[in-house]
Amino acid sequence: MIVFEKVTKVYTLKNKEKVLALKDVSFKIEDQELVLLVGKCGCGKSTVLKLILGEEKPTSGRVLIDNQEVPKMKNGTLAKLRRKIGVVFQDYKLLSQRNVFENVSFVMEMTGFSDKEIKKEVPEILEIVGLENKMHHFPDELSQGEKQKLCIARAIAHRPKILLADEPVGNLDGETTLEILRIFKKINSELKTTVVIATHYQEVVNFFKSRILNLKKGELIYDGPYKKIII
Repeated sequence: MIVFEKVTKVYTLKNKEKVLALKDVSFKIEDQELVLLVGKCGCGKSTVLKLILGEEKPTSGRVLIDNQEVPKMKNGTLAKLRRKIGVVFQDYKLLSQRNVFENVSFVMEMTGFSDKEIKKEVPEILEIVGLENKMHHFPDELSQGEKQKLCIARAIAHRPKILLADEPVGNLDGETTLEILRIFKKINSELKTTVVIATHYQEVVNFFKSRILNLKKGELIYDGPYKKIII
């Protein structure tokens, strides 16, 4: 479970100017939920994801994952937490000198999987994202959509409990966007992974028809079931 309790985040710029990113935000995300973090650019979506990851600390309030307060975790405990979380990055962060199979296997190697597990599970992961026929291709041989699929495969390679995605379809065409969204739905329903997707695209909200956390200027203005909203 992910819990935010009256979380406020204020950034201090180099000129000492204060910028309010989040104001008194509270919500709970249950295990195996699929939740859409919705709002315009600059509304605080990315800050929420960084707080979940422990990359930022709240100015006030509490952030908890599985009843553990993230900002108070020591480095070793925080590292263990991050192994429970997969992240789909906007800029892919792929290993250009490794092929598709190796991009996924590298993540598994770094998180302690055996060679036997890697050999068995990488093809299964690639099948989930639809890249089973591309495992020997390199990133520069992939389309933008295929690169995003590989990014998702890397994010779920270590069997995370939570998957975070920050604007995962921003640069994709309509049909490819639908393919990517179906993959997230499959990961949530079949792997029982908690999925949190940050987006400012109405099409994404309408596709999932899932719970919405709607942020506006750092404030949570709606937390509830799917409804048609103007982002």
